[in-house]
Amino acid sequence: MSRQNAQEVLELKALALSTHTEVVRHNLTDQERLDLGRELVQNSIEVRKAKEELDIAKEQYKSVTKPRESRNKHITDCLHLGFEERDTQVMNVLSSSGNRVEVYDSETGEFLYDRPLRPEERQLKIS
Repeated sequence: MSRQNAQEVLELKALALSTHTEVVRHNLTDQERLDLGRELVQNSIEVRKAKEELDIAKEQYKSVTKPRESRNKHITDCLHLGFEERDTQVMNVLSSSGNRVEVYDSETGEFLYDRPLRPEERQLKIS
């Protein structure tokens, strides 16, 4: 500020009824435009980087939680139903009556269930 401007400011202050802070429009200088442009670019880079980090964190979160949520659903279903279905090597044995198949666990010999003969099994019985 020049000496003349400083004097004018002092004279205006002497005439002022009051002073307060107010939002007033100021035109940007060329340097302010450059500085704001650089800040905008830098902020955009940081935002993009943060979004990429967030996406990675979300994927890591999903990779941990999805299998556990799926397993929890399976466990809940088993507890609710009172049983769990498992792949088991079984033996099919023709019942003594000849019209049913008894199913046994191949490893333990435990009786699992019985069922009617299927059409293709009836053919085996005949031959």
